[in-house]
Amino acid sequence: MKAVWSAVCIVCVANLLALLGFVGYLGATDRLSADRVEAVRQVFAPTVSAEQAEAESLAKAEAERQAALEREELPENPPIPSAAAGELRYQQTDVERQQIERMRREADDLRATLARQQAELARQRAAFEKERDEFKKLREHIRTLNSDEQFLQSLGVLEAVKPDDAREILLQTMGDGGEDSRERVVAYLNAMQARTRSKIIAEFVKSGEAELAAELLEELRTFGIPPEPAESNLAATGDQQPPAP
Repeated sequence: MKAVWSAVCIVCVANLLALLGFVGYLGATDRLSADRVEAVRQVFAPTVSAEQAEAESLAKAEAERQAALEREELPENPPIPSAAAGELRYQQTDVERQQIERMRREADDLRATLARQQAELARQRAAFEKERDEFKKLREHIRTLNSDEQFLQSLGVLEAVKPDDAREILLQTMGDGGEDSRERVVAYLNAMQARTRSKIIAEFVKSGEAELAAELLEELRTFGIPPEPAESNLAATGDQQPPAP
């Protein structure tokens, strides 16, 4: 019995020495490290049933992920039934018809606006041409007055008399009721020397006729100048480009 126990002990010690020698060999040949020992421990740490349960859980999660991906890949617009497609086409056609009608109404409105602008332009052009003809007649009349011998004689008298007397003569001229009486007074003032004209205007003011003096000065300022409002309106209208239908 002692011999058997001794033999068993010798075998165990020999196996232990062999194991220690193998571990020393692995360490000496750089085949064993603390990380590798920890990795081996992690492999044998869980039980077989735990590994199976974890594998089943991973498989279930993967299946759910694949199902979610398939749902995301489904088309956003599912196939439309034929009846619904026909109704949709009818609605689209009705919308297009309404758009066409609106475009036609807008084109009619633009054409009407263009016609009104053209009529206004023609009216203003006719008014401008009328004023231009009247201005030409006025210029011719002024030229005749300035060259008329009687006009020059009357002008000489007005410049020779006292400013107060000249004012009275001009008032009488404007009050004679003639068609061009006011125009003749302005023509006299325009042809006078500046000094004489200033004295006569001053006499109007001294006599309490400042408003009349202002009117005569304004008419004197525009004497021989054509009226501009119609021409200005014509140019302004011509610059506007009517919208194209």
